[in-house]
Amino acid sequence: MAENVSANTPLARKYLSFKGNIFIICLLISFFSWFFIRYAHDITITSTYSVDFVYPYTDRILVNVPDNQLYLQIKSNGLQLFLKQIFSPVQTLQVRLKKSNLDEEILKGSSNLSSAEIISQVSIQLGIPFSNIQMTRDTFSFMLEKAVTAKLPVKPNLNLDFETSYYLHGKIKTIPDSVEVITTNAALKKLHYIETESQKLTNLSASQDISLPLIKPKLHCIMPLQNVDIHIPIEKYTETSFMVPVTCDSTNLKLKFFPGNVSVKCLVAYKDFKTITSDMFTLMINKEALSKINSKKIKLKLTHFPAEVKVLYIEPSYVEYIILK
Repeated sequence: MAENVSANTPLARKYLSFKGNIFIICLLISFFSWFFIRYAHDITITSTYSVDFVYPYTDRILVNVPDNQLYLQIKSNGLQLFLKQIFSPVQTLQVRLKKSNLDEEILKGSSNLSSAEIISQVSIQLGIPFSNIQMTRDTFSFMLEKAVTAKLPVKPNLNLDFETSYYLHGKIKTIPDSVEVITTNAALKKLHYIETESQKLTNLSASQDISLPLIKPKLHCIMPLQNVDIHIPIEKYTETSFMVPVTCDSTNLKLKFFPGNVSVKCLVAYKDFKTITSDMFTLMINKEALSKINSKKIKLKLTHFPAEVKVLYIEPSYVEYIILK
């Protein structure tokens, strides 16, 4: 019991703490001594870097990339390499293709880069002498094709869910509604539009303005614009009906329909309720279609109605008719 008490005295605790600090200091000194001995001389490492190939052509498209990574053997002072990795790491290297003597009329051509030419460019970016870098490949070959410029429409990829009585009012607008792409003739034949990334919006009860990234086609393509703005018009709707007369498009053939007027049930936005009238709807029977029908009943179909309304159904959906002489 006496030994335990003496070990817990303030003096004993200070002594133990001092011994612990000494141990940590000695451990750190040993580690740094080993580290400087290990890395103070030149070492050789193999590193992998992502690479962007930049080509000096405004009328050409790079259609093949031999490899988007460079595998380099680097010989340098170990300590310097370590400090570079900690304080100034290089994530992506840029390699500029040299101009080759491509005829303007030639649709396809090639450009080659030797490993020496690549090393001379990346050594500056890495801050390592040219002579201290080696590559496993001797030559990189690049294929280039004639570039064409075209405008393609933007297609928003949206999944919309509305609150009760709220619906889309009019068309969704993208700003801009088309984007410029630079690609090859072969790739352009397969491109019909540029789609945005998908977006799901739920419980919508008011118009929305969002921005979405564009999806770059996997085909060889340069797309300067990366995002578009999208306006989604939303309004509250109510159900109503309009009495619309049934007519025929023939001036010579006189018909009488039973009933002569039918009810068109539809949804109308509150903001448009006072401006939508029954004369904006047309139920026109086609004379030629009528001659092919053996029955005395014909199915009704709206031939014209306001874009702002959402037609639900026609009541009745069939009418009888007689031909008047």
